[in-house]
Amino acid sequence: MLALLYIDGYNGTIGVITTNNNNLTFDSNAYQLMDDDINVGGSNTIINDGLIRVNTTHSITGNYSQGAGGNLVIGVTDPAHYGQLIISGLQPWRVVRF
Repeated sequence: MLALLYIDGYNGTIGVITTNNNNLTFDSNAYQLMDDDINVGGSNTIINDGLIRVNTTHSITGNYSQGAGGNLVIGVTDPAHYGQLIISGLQPWRVVRF
């Protein structure tokens, strides 16, 4: 149960989705174009069982977990314009940069 979901940002500005220190789950029917940063608290987790698309740089304060059916899509316009997801906590993969 989500105790509080707070979203700020408007007119094209980046906001922050805040869950008041609770987990946040995107279920298998979810399609989330990530236009805001997400704060679930330092020890809580975003659980992605759906599809999250990131076209610009956004951050997650907390952990990130992805289920077997979950997809994280990083949009790329050209070598200088691409999506990035910066996660402060644990994530299920190791980032390798070339």
